[in-house]
Amino acid sequence: MKELEEAVVAHGKERDFKKLGSVLDNTDLKVLKKLFSSKLGHIDAFQIINYTLMGLPKTGTEMSGCEYRRQIINTLCNTTWNPNIITSVAGMFTDMQLAPDEHLQVVFKLCQGIEKLEPASLPPLVHQLLLLTKQQHGLPLFLHLQQYFTRGLYNRIRCGAQESNSGDFISEDVLGSRHELMRAESTILFYINQAANVGNANIKDLLNSLKSTVTAPEFCLNPFFFTVFLSISFVTCYEDPVFDVIRSAVARVLVEDKRKEHSAWLQNIIPSGCDLERLITQIIESSGREREMIREGFVKLAFALLKGDSRQKLGHGRQVWKYGRLILCRLVKKYYDVAPTVVQLICNHIIIGPHVTQYVDTLLKLSVGTPLMLAECQENLKQLIEQLLQSASVSQQVVVCVMPLVPVKGFLLMLKTLDVKSLAIATQSTQCSQSTSSQVHSEPLEWGDSFGKEVINVLQRCTTQQAEVRSALYTGLFEAVSKSPHIYPHAVDFVLSLLQKYYKSDEIVQPPLDFNKTLSVKEMDVTLMEPIGQLVFLCQQFVTRVGCNEELEDDKSVNQVREILDLLCKRMIMCTPENLGLVDDVDLNDILPESRCLNEVYHQALVVYEALIAYTFASWSISKKDHHQELISLFRSYTKLLDFGKNAAKPGKNGEKSSRAKRNKSMNDTISEQKAGMKKKAIGLKKSASVLDLKSVVLMLEALFSESVPWAQEDDLRPVKNRREFCRYALQVTLQLLQQVHSMKYTDLQVDSGLFNYCSQIGSIIYKRFLHMEDDVDSPLEEDPLMTVLAVECYNELLASVILHFEPQLPQLLEDMGGVKYSEGLGKQLHVPIKSVQKRLVVSLEEAEETDNDPVLKKLPLLFASLLSQLSLHLPLHNSTASQVFSWLKNLVTEKTMTNKPVVKEIFSLLFKLQIRHKVDGALFDNVALQLLNLMDAIDTDTPVERVSRFAILTEVTQIVCLQQLCAAIMHMLNDIDWLVARSRGMFAARAYPSSQSSEEKTEHLCKQEREICSHMSHCVKLVTLLVRISLPEGPAMDSVLKLLINLYNSVSNLAKYFSMRSSKVDMAFQTARFTHVVHLTAVELAKHVQWLLLHVMDDPDEDEEERKKSKKGEKLRMARELKDSKLVPRIVYGMEMFEKNVILLSKKCNVNLMERVKVHSGRDFRIKIDVVKTTLENQEGNNEEEADIEEDSDEVQRSELEADKGEAEEEEEKEDDEEEEEEEDLPARKKKRFS
Repeated sequence: MKELEEAVVAHGKERDFKKLGSVLDNTDLKVLKKLFSSKLGHIDAFQIINYTLMGLPKTGTEMSGCEYRRQIINTLCNTTWNPNIITSVAGMFTDMQLAPDEHLQVVFKLCQGIEKLEPASLPPLVHQLLLLTKQQHGLPLFLHLQQYFTRGLYNRIRCGAQESNSGDFISEDVLGSRHELMRAESTILFYINQAANVGNANIKDLLNSLKSTVTAPEFCLNPFFFTVFLSISFVTCYEDPVFDVIRSAVARVLVEDKRKEHSAWLQNIIPSGCDLERLITQIIESSGREREMIREGFVKLAFALLKGDSRQKLGHGRQVWKYGRLILCRLVKKYYDVAPTVVQLICNHIIIGPHVTQYVDTLLKLSVGTPLMLAECQENLKQLIEQLLQSASVSQQVVVCVMPLVPVKGFLLMLKTLDVKSLAIATQSTQCSQSTSSQVHSEPLEWGDSFGKEVINVLQRCTTQQAEVRSALYTGLFEAVSKSPHIYPHAVDFVLSLLQKYYKSDEIVQPPLDFNKTLSVKEMDVTLMEPIGQLVFLCQQFVTRVGCNEELEDDKSVNQVREILDLLCKRMIMCTPENLGLVDDVDLNDILPESRCLNEVYHQALVVYEALIAYTFASWSISKKDHHQELISLFRSYTKLLDFGKNAAKPGKNGEKSSRAKRNKSMNDTISEQKAGMKKKAIGLKKSASVLDLKSVVLMLEALFSESVPWAQEDDLRPVKNRREFCRYALQVTLQLLQQVHSMKYTDLQVDSGLFNYCSQIGSIIYKRFLHMEDDVDSPLEEDPLMTVLAVECYNELLASVILHFEPQLPQLLEDMGGVKYSEGLGKQLHVPIKSVQKRLVVSLEEAEETDNDPVLKKLPLLFASLLSQLSLHLPLHNSTASQVFSWLKNLVTEKTMTNKPVVKEIFSLLFKLQIRHKVDGALFDNVALQLLNLMDAIDTDTPVERVSRFAILTEVTQIVCLQQLCAAIMHMLNDIDWLVARSRGMFAARAYPSSQSSEEKTEHLCKQEREICSHMSHCVKLVTLLVRISLPEGPAMDSVLKLLINLYNSVSNLAKYFSMRSSKVDMAFQTARFTHVVHLTAVELAKHVQWLLLHVMDDPDEDEEERKKSKKGEKLRMARELKDSKLVPRIVYGMEMFEKNVILLSKKCNVNLMERVKVHSGRDFRIKIDVVKTTLENQEGNNEEEADIEEDSDEVQRSELEADKGEAEEEEEKEDDEEEEEEEDLPARKKKRFS
């Protein structure tokens, strides 16, 4: 033992690691463990150690026990270890007490040996390392394991998938090595799960570390880390945090891909994102049936991704649902035993609610993609339908999900009757036969037929429910049943029995349908029990869309339904509003039961007329004559009933008041005609939604706007084409249906498999008739502008719906419309319609200028501009068509003067979006901001302003609209900067993670990204500085600039926080990125003008007090304006303070004074307005002089009053004296008289 100890020290002192390694390799592991555990454990007790104690020559070198132990460990870690003993060495260090730095050094040394081990030798070493790192330094272990399995297993799976797709053969050697790696990974995942169960700190460190890299999701969405997440998700305390990390990372990937599509700047900086579908496929393919833990973890993850509603934090909840559906579909397809568990969980979530859309969509996806697996779960599905009968919309969607299972079972039965031997497994999976195949042969079609009857019986129970349930049943029943020939005859009998219940066989009686039976009246409540119009439309679907099945064509029930519909067409033509009980003296808006019944009858009759119009088109044929007369008569009756509802105003209480209303009708009509363009107040009944579907609309549009159709003669169609009212009606219904398509859910889209084909046909018809424009073709505005408006609205809505629901099929739509093939690329396909829309826009602008008073012509330019925006924003990046559209728009805004604010708003919005999407420079924004500053004047007149006048479209009328769009564009740029700053934070946290890039390459990429961020931020600060200088009027323009200023300060503060985390005294990353320039622009240039802006906002405008009191509305608006300013201005001041605070913290951390030339803002200081003070003092002096004059005048008045009072008193005294003297003189005379 002593010799071994001396050899270790001697070779370590000489740094002869080769000899030291040979000594260690030739020594028994028990002896090594005893040596290091006994000696190194007590060596700390020595304060001074001299080499002579170890038998070495005295060198005079002395050190403490801790230093000596550190030197020995350092010597051992520099030695090359034999892979055969590395596991035992790891176990040796597990029992030793090491300092934190020594522990980290040992862990790194042991982890370096992972790459040299075979897959079978790896799990024991990982087990020892998990024990060694259970308290600290566990992250290096997981990083080396990630690198090991990514290179050895997952990259091989990806290459193997590519080779299999290309047809190449994979050798057995590769498969064998791959299986060994999979077994090793499974064992390691078990050890990791056990470590998580006992609460080791290394699992928490891994989770916290990966949580910090969520903003750079490609690091945490590595296949190995993904499997580790799934393995530890079974521990209760880790389940929610693990799934939160994965969900946030998935949402981050989706949002990042979307942002890169809309920003050329981000496209150049951010590398290619993570392929989530490939990641899921890799892990599922690497998980065999023995890895049940991973499969169960996948199921839990899928439902975690499906959790919640569509309003997620990042706004991409529906896209996250997509990957939850993908996981479940892949698992069910690969492992059939997972299907019952998955279906049961889906049914539970649908029943519990409240958000069930994503679960119903998943059920439909499984039903369509893996029907054989779901065939075993029919009992669960039947119970689900029965429990959801009270919910109309959900029950309809579940029925649609179940329907694809029926034809699969019928197909299986057909194969069984043909005695296909290879169907034994399918027989067991579908449980069609419980014994032998001979038993199946005896009853080949009873099973499918009975199942169809069972489904119809369940659906028939819906007819006992309220009208909403019936309506949902009728809407999707035909499309669902048409896919199952076993159910079709039963369904026809079902709808025939319902129709006969309400049809009056007596042809003389009007109306032909008993509308009263469709209503339920109980006291004051009136309830619709049967949507008769939808039932009629369902019947015409069954008889006109039978297809090429001759047996169904000659079916007795089908012929009976067809006969009833023909009679209904003839009898409803003769039906008048009076036959329905609708007369002029009836108030349909009253709450009385009679009025409410008539109201329901009115709406149901309209729907019946629409259903019969659809039947007339669908049954049109060349052999039959006078179809157009029947169609025109039906539409005339429909219009007459519709006009009755429009004019159904509430009558007066007596005849005199009603007649007065009639006399005033003409006067009201005259006034309404004078107020062209103003919205009229609706006084009639509101029309219900149309019952027609897209297939019916396609037939109508083909007949009206196509040159010819194979199913009708041109002479028969010409009278219908010439009726513009009917053409407008067809376009209005088309627009309504396309709006419904836009709001459809995933399950609703699967109801009609040909939905995209219908949309494509509608788009082709409208484009060729109304939009396509050659150089020598006149504008269609001269024919019927209102019809053109409806057509363009339809095309806008159709394009938006296709982009939302069928974006991968957009090239097919463009090929059907423009004739440019899919192979030529999306850019060339969009070039043709964009050129046509540009011409239409120019023509419509000229037409609108010539007729200023026509509201229809004013609406057309806006529609064409919106359509141009939709087409242009889907052009691929770096495309010549995008550059052409951008140049065309720049020429338009440079040369064209417009006064239509909505059109100008749409044009500027598109121009700025194309600038951000396809250009990196921002010269356009600078020129627009400078011209706005010239137009609207500057707050600070002392600072010179460059004179720019490049855009003719920018006038005093359109300046506010342009300013708002410019603020929105800058806001978009700031959001991109915030996104990239968050990504840089994640990249900095993951800089030590192994990847295809080296550490130097990662650091260089991060520095380049930081320079781009600061450069982009500097440009944004300059733009905002120009906008802040504008003398903004009160209103939306001021709100936009103030909100933009708040976002700017938040973004700059966020960037300062990032550099505080990123920089240090050794590595001053902020200087390399030129963040000092951003600080100067923000704290000096921008802050100066922000002070002027805040003074401008807070100043009271000069306004006459009397006029303000007279205008109550103006006073309310002013109070609202002050309330909003009281919220926005403090937020701006707070943002400035937070920016200064973060810059100061960065300065202290790096010992650099970034605030040297910065003047601290005075947003919260008291201000003395000298002009206001002078004016106030002058007013006060004037008031004092007036008061002094008033006091002198009052003193004189008082003195004169006193003198007057004194004179009056003297006069009264004199009078009294005179009276007394007279009395004395008269006294002797009175005495004489008395004596006499």
